[in-house]
Amino acid sequence: MVLLRTGVFYFWVALMAEKIGLTGVLCSVSCPSDEKLKITIDCSKLDNRTFMEFSEMLQDLMLAIDAAYSERARLMRSIDGKFTGRGGIMRNEFKVIGRNKEIKFSPVPNVFVNKVKNLKHVVYDEINYYAASKIVLVEAGRFKRCLYILSKSGASEYTRRVESVNREIENLNREIAEYLKSGEYKDLLKLIEDYGLDTKPLEKEFQVDKVRLQQIPIELASYVIEEWERKDPVVAKYIKEMREKIIKDAVETFRQKLKPYLKMLSSKRISEKTIKKIREDLIRIREMSVEVGLSAVADSVITPIVDVIDNPEKFKEVFKDEKKLSEEIDARFTSLLKRI
Repeated sequence: MVLLRTGVFYFWVALMAEKIGLTGVLCSVSCPSDEKLKITIDCSKLDNRTFMEFSEMLQDLMLAIDAAYSERARLMRSIDGKFTGRGGIMRNEFKVIGRNKEIKFSPVPNVFVNKVKNLKHVVYDEINYYAASKIVLVEAGRFKRCLYILSKSGASEYTRRVESVNREIENLNREIAEYLKSGEYKDLLKLIEDYGLDTKPLEKEFQVDKVRLQQIPIELASYVIEEWERKDPVVAKYIKEMREKIIKDAVETFRQKLKPYLKMLSSKRISEKTIKKIREDLIRIREMSVEVGLSAVADSVITPIVDVIDNPEKFKEVFKDEKKLSEEIDARFTSLLKRI
């Protein structure tokens, strides 16, 4: 190891002949959707006036059910997925497809639908927290299909978190099953029958799928490319391109993880408590980078930041200019990318 000085920053740089590699666990995760808790009622046999009457009756009933099943009844719902959290009730909207009138809504309490949405956020927030790299396979509008690379310890922690979420889904499915036997649900069926509408859509299984997690260990070391170059140079070319992209994405992921901490450390009003928490987070990120094979990120970027935090004399000098500091960090990451 050699001590280098760049501006006001000291960097420990490992002088290794071997190029940067990446190792860890490749993960794919699929989350449940609240769409399984929604149905569409065909109201084409109703005239416009009766249709609007039925829509309002349906909304009132579902709001009453929501209030009965949740203390947070202020999160008012409406048909067709529109709701307001400001205490008001929005008038339902109806879809007219050709000459057919349809109402799409969830016949289960809103608290169950919100639970699915919240669990989905937890699953994706957690995997982004543990991920060393994210590979976007498909992107269409707001939809993305991704693969993630986690460290071994990160994969273990994330797996336990997913299992905890799946236990919550099991409990949720039991609650939904109990609701389907309730008087409130019978009232809903009766309302639809009273207007002469088909209740078959309500015969579907209102059960939420569990989170599906798939994992496999991977290693993106340079020797793998060398072996393929001897076997098949054409295949090796494509493997090398993908390997470089994934490692670059991983290095960029760590750069993005550090950015908010540099901004906070440069704040003139930062407290000792916040500095201590940042130090803990940086050590966690450093351990993650080492575990996935990016020890150069730890040695040349993260460790120097921690060392400065531990040195009160240098702290103010280093973190007084966020722009200059960010430029130096970016330069260090650019240097690392050349070693892939």
